[in-house]
Amino acid sequence: MASTIYRPLNNTSQEIRVIKILPANSGRFDEGLACIFEYVSLVNVLGTGFTALSYTWGDVVHDENHPGDEQIARGFSDPPRAFLPEPNTVDGVPVSIGKNLLDALRYFRSEAAVRTTQRTSPQKPRFTPETRIWADALCINQEDLTERNQQVSMMHQIYKHASRILIWPSIPYYGGQKELAAIIDSFWK
Repeated sequence: MASTIYRPLNNTSQEIRVIKILPANSGRFDEGLACIFEYVSLVNVLGTGFTALSYTWGDVVHDENHPGDEQIARGFSDPPRAFLPEPNTVDGVPVSIGKNLLDALRYFRSEAAVRTTQRTSPQKPRFTPETRIWADALCINQEDLTERNQQVSMMHQIYKHASRILIWPSIPYYGGQKELAAIIDSFWK
């Protein structure tokens, strides 16, 4: 990932990066992702809500001997090696995003588009074009060991100050996307 997109964080104000997902140009789910960084101080977090995303870094591998069981190909501390070749950008700079995180961000982008255009429910939409998301793989400069260690030591505070925490297990390969979406939707009813 190009470290040129990362400006230094202000450690005194416990600053973190969050991403804002821009709408898809074509409206297709599989279109490359375009995001911009915004900066949030955990010291002055009131009124600057963000969603913290918890997800698995490794790709999910379907075990043919145990249908329905998934194995995490790599541990949580090992960054993913398989990246999708699609044109994903942060602040206009191409970046590589692991498959599971990309699936989650695409889902959130499509959910924001649907909720913005179809206001059929009096409930507040879960995702809007203004939703800001903290996801460690993108929001922490993984190439800067000092920053990475400092931000990892702040993870408790990051999750504590998030206005919402979402858990994204993954989209199963065996066609369970609708089922997973129904499970996720049930948490919001």
